[in-house]
Formats: sequence, C-alpha cells, structure tokens
Amino acid sequence: MTLLDDVRLGAQRPRWQKLPPSVASSAGPEAVDLAASAGIILDDWQEWWLGHALSERPDGNWSAKENVLITGRQAGKNGVLGALELFYLFLLGDPLVIHSAHELPTAINHFNFMLAVIDGCPDLSKKCKRPTFTNGEQAINLRSGAMLKFRARGKNSGRGLTASRLVFDEAFKIAAESMGALMPTLRAMRNTQITYASSAPKHDSNVLHGLINRGRADDPDDRLFYAEWGNPIGTAMDDVDAWYQANPSLGVIRSNGTGVEEQSLHDEYRSLVSGGDEDLIAEFAREAAGIGELPLTVDAKPIKIPADKWASDLTEADILERWPKATSLAFDVTRDGDLEEAVVREPNDANVFAEISKAFRLTDNNGLPLPQPTQYKRIADDAVPADRTYRNAWTLNGETIEHDMEKARQIQMDRIRRARTAELGKLDSAMSQADEAVFVAGKDVVAAQAAEAAKAAIIDQKQVLRDLPATFDLSKAATTEELKALWPADLPRL
Repeated sequence: MTLLDDVRLGAQRPRWQKLPPSVASSAGPEAVDLAASAGIILDDWQEWWLGHALSERPDGNWSAKENVLITGRQAGKNGVLGALELFYLFLLGDPLVIHSAHELPTAINHFNFMLAVIDGCPDLSKKCKRPTFTNGEQAINLRSGAMLKFRARGKNSGRGLTASRLVFDEAFKIAAESMGALMPTLRAMRNTQITYASSAPKHDSNVLHGLINRGRADDPDDRLFYAEWGNPIGTAMDDVDAWYQANPSLGVIRSNGTGVEEQSLHDEYRSLVSGGDEDLIAEFAREAAGIGELPLTVDAKPIKIPADKWASDLTEADILERWPKATSLAFDVTRDGDLEEAVVREPNDANVFAEISKAFRLTDNNGLPLPQPTQYKRIADDAVPADRTYRNAWTLNGETIEHDMEKARQIQMDRIRRARTAELGKLDSAMSQADEAVFVAGKDVVAAQAAEAAKAAIIDQKQVLRDLPATFDLSKAATTEELKALWPADLPRL
C-alpha cells in the first residue's frame, strides 16, 4: 500500500474480535506471500486477518472452522478473499472451493477480479486450464483438478457438489434455503472451512446476527475467528472517528490510485443522510459507519393488535353489526409498521370476521410479527378504484380514495428497476460470452479487437440501464393513466 505523509488511517484492528482457540502455527504468511507474487499487496489489517483465519492447531487442522470478516463497504474485503482463495487453490490444491454472493453480478465481478489477478501472474496462469464462462457456472480450473466456482446463492446453488471450502460474500444476505443448499457440500470432507465476509447487518440478516452473537460472546471452545470493524447502535453517523473505526482501509492510497479518502465519506454523508430519506440513511449507517440494524424480534416489532385483543374488542358480532357488508380492507402502513389508515370495502359477502382473520395475519412465515390495523373507515364499493396498478399509492380523501402521485411514481420506478435488473442479467450473460471470446482470440489481433468492441458495447448498454432511475423522468405524469404510459423505449415491460 501507499501512505501519504500525515494521513490518518482506518483502525488496523477490529472493535470486536474473537480469536480462534488452540493455535500452534499459521499458514497466513504463506498466503500473504502468494498474494504478493500475484500483485495483491495486502494492508496490515488484511495480513493480520489472514494470519488468524489460517491458524493451525497442533494436529495440523484449522483452529477456526468458521471465519468472519465485517467491515465497511469498499474497505478491502475483495483483496482478503482473493488472497485466501489463491491459497486454497494453488497451495492447498483444494478440489472445490465455492465462492457465493447474494446476486450473480457480484459473483461475476469477483470471478473477473480473480481472472485478472491470475492472468497477470505467469507462474499461476500456466497452472490453469481454460476458465468456465457459462453464465451461472463461472469457474477457474487448474490442471491439478482444483477448482474455484462462483455462484449466486439460491435453493439449488450447491446441489450435487462436494466442497472443502465455502466463501460467503455479502453475508448480510444469506437466506435459510441458501445455507440449506450449500452447507451439505462440506459434509463428506474433513478439515473444512467456511468464511463469511460482509458489511454490517440488516434487520433480517439472521445468519449474520447469529455469527455476531457468537463472536461477541467469546466462547473459548467455539472454533470461530471473528473480526468486526464497526460501531455500536446509537453512534452518531457524522462521527468521523466512527468512520475510521468501521473502515480499516480509510486513508490508504494504493499504487494504482485506488483507495477511500475521508472526503469521500463526507460527500456520501451529504448525499445520503442530509436529505432525510430513511432507506438512504440506513444504508449509510451500515455501509459507511458500520452501525448494524437490530434483528427483528417480537420485542423490536411489537404486535399492534394481539390475538387476545381481537377476541375481546372485535368479536364477530361487533364487526357484523358495525359493517354488515364489509369483506375486504385496504391499509396504508408506515415504514415502522404503524397503520395510518384502513379502508373497508363493501361487496355482498357478509362474512367479515373470516375476511379480517385472513387479512390480518399476526406473523409472517418466519414467525415474525406483522403490522396490525388500528383504525377503519367504511366507504361505498364504487369509491374503490377498479385499477389496482398503483394500489400502494392509495390515500383517503374524505369518502374518496385517491392516488398519492409521488408514491405512484416511486412504484412505477420500482417496476422499471425490476425490468432493468432482468435486462442487466441478460447482459451479464452476454458479457461472459464476450470475455470468453477475448480469451479464445488470444493473439489474433483482429478477433481480439472485435471481441473487445463487443465488450465495450455491452458495457455502454449496462451503463444506460444503470442510469435509468436518474435519467428517466416520471415527474411530467399528472395522472396514473399518464404514468402508466411512461416507460423506457428499449426496456421490455414486465
């Protein structure tokens, strides 16, 4: 790394740590040296983390069965994982290492990073066979038979595979079905190891919250190595000291010009936090300040109307007397789960109690509490809009349901984003094919130029899609009919 004089650096050791038990030696220095030979020059904190992650017991097995790395975003996790995976492949010769991410584009980005590292090191590239570029099946293949596969997590992402190492990137987003698919891949192997890398947790990061609880508990018998660069809940998001605690690479400028400077976080703070948008504030808190969200529990998300209150205050007879024809309800719920308005519709069926029971489930499929209604208003059936395209933008004005156009525009933009995501996935597949074409072209200058031109065109298309939320204007729509007609010309409708 390159340090400028008098530049402050991020904390080189984590706020919370749990070191693995029964350490006799470490293969960390070997991993650091191999990474350096391939052009990955690690910072002090990265070397420290690898040293503990690859520590060994007296019997030669890993001291840590599981390794956890939690830092701010863009703090250098990719470099650490790259060094670790090079060690697994080229020094240990592991038959199968699986690198998984929540989304395929993230997995592909790391695949391309590893390809570039290996291609730039003749001593490593000569040990490799042709990579696998098939979308969703990307892999680096060694002549020895060792393999590093890149997968997007899903319910079938590990089916039929037997691996010795699992690497979970974006560990704040690991679904139970993904764990169920990938963990059994280790079952038949000995001395396995699992690595989790992530930024701070979200409310629903159940797997990561479990790891955090174990790491902070410091059970001496737990074969867990845990390192968390972050800050406790309640830390001020504009606390610069907290930024340095959550981002160990803050202030480090590398020889290629990359690095995160304090000014960048000041700029992000102004852009994301100052506007007051709750979602953007939450993202800055997690990704930049290292302040995780509390897990969803019954205490954290209280039920508004528990079952016993329904039974005592809203009996079937009460409901039928007050709303003899109502069978369906509509709600406007705040981000915190508070109901601002409930609308009762009046079709012909009088079985109100059964409809309410179905509408107001107390918990979701994971047993977590759902928002419950607190107030109602009865309106005529013909006052309910027949078109439900922008249902979540409904608002009550006296006896009439109208559309909140700002919310409706957000709904339309969310649909554009979903359509954009589908197209970006197709372009990721095209990019993999273009990468393969470049690889196949080799020293054929004409073929290589054509393949690079194809890649550049795909990159331009992807950038146009990424820019859509900023460039496509929905503000001119004054009605929902006009809003529905607004759609990017080259983007297929959902």
